[in-house]
Amino acid sequence: MVQAYQDFGDQRAAATERAAARIREAFDYLQTLATHPHRGTVHPELRGGIRHVTDKNFVYYFEIDERLAQVTVLAIFFGGQDHRRQIAERLVDVPAAQRAANRSPD
Repeated sequence: MVQAYQDFGDQRAAATERAAARIREAFDYLQTLATHPHRGTVHPELRGGIRHVTDKNFVYYFEIDERLAQVTVLAIFFGGQDHRRQIAERLVDVPAAQRAANRSPD
């Protein structure tokens, strides 16, 4: 993100400051998923429970585990990336056993 701001003409220090501010905004938005996760577009074609929302050019992919009352952020993309292709590729690369290991037992 710093590089993008530099490409738009900012000096390194200003670009770093702007990028840090945007990242803080992204983290602030993430906090809202804890209390209001049932929003965004559902993607059953990727895996049950996966959703995405967009806010201020950030695209957040997450899934809700109702049983554990837990939201897991899977990826955050920024700008005009092909986020649908990228998340699909990432999900294929994560073995099912690894996903299961990250879940709490019953």
